[in-house]
Amino acid sequence: MSTKGIIFDWDGVVLDSIKIVYSGMRAVFNHFGVEPPSLADFYKNYRQPYNHYYKKFGINADDAELRRIYFSAADSGRAEIFPEFKELLLALKFLNLPVAIISSHSLDLIIEKLKRDNLEKEFAVIVGLAFDKVEPILDVCSCFGAKPEEVIFVGDMLSDMRDGTNAEVCAVGFDGGYGHYRALIKAGARHCICRHAQILSIIIKES
Repeated sequence: MSTKGIIFDWDGVVLDSIKIVYSGMRAVFNHFGVEPPSLADFYKNYRQPYNHYYKKFGINADDAELRRIYFSAADSGRAEIFPEFKELLLALKFLNLPVAIISSHSLDLIIEKLKRDNLEKEFAVIVGLAFDKVEPILDVCSCFGAKPEEVIFVGDMLSDMRDGTNAEVCAVGFDGGYGHYRALIKAGARHCICRHAQILSIIIKES
């Protein structure tokens, strides 16, 4: 079945921000006197919703406090969009494939960053503050005029693979060089990549 659209997660897939995300997470752990996991363990085990993740370590706080502590250390404004992702966008535009973003990140901050790079008009749909991505994925499929099995969803977290699988799209895990591809496959990824350009090969495989 041919691919009729692609959905991307934001942090760690479009935006080269995983180390900044990790610094915010470390700030939360340190604030509550809990030893933070390593970056590799964070990548392998983190799942949305984030407050449930923290509770596993004995950190109990409301969302407002968690976000305040997190953003005191995690300045996503310092992160840049992956150059290779920009090249991929050009290829997808040539193929006439619509693209979208679904993220737990703030919609305003996503659009602000895209505008700086003159990319905001390249996306058919942008969804922010999506902590459970199943329904947003299905909504975007409808916007594409596509069945879920005709859409690729690219994410870097285990929860992304869970949500993509539950939405019955083609879930693709992006391992940005942190060696957690086995965990992504175990979480439901149909394919796993480490470079953005590999999406083009998956489009061919899924056709």
